[in-house]
Amino acid sequence: MKKTTLLVALTTLVCNLNAARRACLWAALGLLAALACVSPPAQATATEAWVHRYSNVLSNSNDQAVQVVRNAAGDIVVTGNSEGDMLTIKYSGADGTVIWQQRYNGPANSSAYASAMAVDGSDYVVVTGWSDGSGGSLSDYYTAKYPTADGALLWEKRYHGPANGDDRVGPDYFRAIDPTSGSSQGLAMGPNGMVAITGSSECDFGSGTAYDYATIVYRENLPPVSVTLVPAGIRLRFSGIPGHSYSIERAAAITGPWSTLATPIAPLSGLIEYVNTNWPVAASFYRTAQP
Repeated sequence: MKKTTLLVALTTLVCNLNAARRACLWAALGLLAALACVSPPAQATATEAWVHRYSNVLSNSNDQAVQVVRNAAGDIVVTGNSEGDMLTIKYSGADGTVIWQQRYNGPANSSAYASAMAVDGSDYVVVTGWSDGSGGSLSDYYTAKYPTADGALLWEKRYHGPANGDDRVGPDYFRAIDPTSGSSQGLAMGPNGMVAITGSSECDFGSGTAYDYATIVYRENLPPVSVTLVPAGIRLRFSGIPGHSYSIERAAAITGPWSTLATPIAPLSGLIEYVNTNWPVAASFYRTAQP
């Protein structure tokens, strides 16, 4: 009796397992059939929104873009090299209309080449590269900052190394020396208007030629300047970092040009005081900067 019961139980278990396998098999076949009936997704299409070509019609020279960025409003800013000049153009992201353009050709109508560009969180664009100096043979770092709204120059800086040699922004001298290399390195942006530039700077190596890293950081939003009329003239006070030098500059208009009045070094207390004893009768603007 027990053997018969056990045999029936085993037979029932085997039947149940076979039924489960068949059910799983039919379910899998049904899933495959359903997948086979699903239509493949439609392929995406791209429509050409606009095309804008820039050509220097005066000389029909080579015009080579180096980098493109997009600002928060969706507009496009392109920088590159045009007939040995650094050229930056802003286009409307909607239709490609030119909003503004800035051309820089160096201090003596010499060569200037863009290496990198970036837009910060306040919608200002920074362009950096290298430019021949007044002698026309040796290059310096060159960095400029513009608001993307109108492209008006906010500030520009040049760096000339201590060896009076070539200084070029980029990953290394041998790539940066070629304006067609398309290098987009050598620039980083930080908070509060910080701009960091790096590249290669020729060093004094006796009879040979060698290059060093040369990294420069520019900072904005320096401490406010206190301007007070005193019997001796106009007194300016501001706080700086002890041991660091600052330039005190004056201009007849807020847009410049700015002239340097003094370059004091901050004492241990950090408090810098300067009295301008020969100030103009007309309105004047003062500012501080780190040279």
